[in-house]
Amino acid sequence: MTIFNFIYWQSLKGFKSQHFNKLFFLMQQISWPLLNCLTYYLFYSPLFEGNELPASFDSGFFKIMSYIIPGILVLSIFNEYINTGAAMGVQRDYGILEPIYISPVNRTLWLISNAAGVLPSFLASYAGFLISAHIVFRVQPPNILIFIALSILIFVLSLPWGSLVCAIFLTGRNMRLVYALFETPSEFLSGIRFPVAALPGALSFAALAYPLSHCVKLLRTAYLPVIDLIIIGRELATLSLLAVIYLLASSLILRYAEYRGKVEGTLTFT
Repeated sequence: MTIFNFIYWQSLKGFKSQHFNKLFFLMQQISWPLLNCLTYYLFYSPLFEGNELPASFDSGFFKIMSYIIPGILVLSIFNEYINTGAAMGVQRDYGILEPIYISPVNRTLWLISNAAGVLPSFLASYAGFLISAHIVFRVQPPNILIFIALSILIFVLSLPWGSLVCAIFLTGRNMRLVYALFETPSEFLSGIRFPVAALPGALSFAALAYPLSHCVKLLRTAYLPVIDLIIIGRELATLSLLAVIYLLASSLILRYAEYRGKVEGTLTFT
């Protein structure tokens, strides 16, 4: 079975398992981005004279929203990885995943395919944020083709991070602690609201190892009037390197946990 087969079936499973029904899922993925955009509008609009929505890139309000919106879009993907990992941790506790552990399936490929199961949520929330940003702020990427290409690359290069998240949730014992470690620093280390360079030294270094910050910077170039190919090339190279590191880390974590589970006689890693 190829990686594309894995991703297809995991995406289909992810879409079928979304909450109560498909209509509710789609409404949620549209209403939630709209509420987020309205919140940002109410927060930032008082900083400018008048509350009219500007239509030109020269306006300060437009620049701020063009800076923030790409980060919110990327953050939606990484939050889905956390939710997917947490769900896999619950399945592990109920013993549902034990047949996977004793099967000959490629562990790394299995983790990646589970991370890729966020694809339906990713597409729906992406569309919801794009529509909401256009309605509320009149903000849209100047070059839609560049935006689509960068979005696809971000999704593909962030899958190793998603697999690492899944591996840690599967092997961790304190789910609340693991969830907090992944969810809490998301906005703080991602550079969504302020540049990563503004962080203190140690935190700035940590942000460089966090793929979300590079994905945000990469997608942000699609909202600039002039595309900066140097930034795109640099961030893609960094994300590719991090992808290799996180793939190796996720594979080693799961294999070590399986080894310990067999030694201790339990494949739930508890």
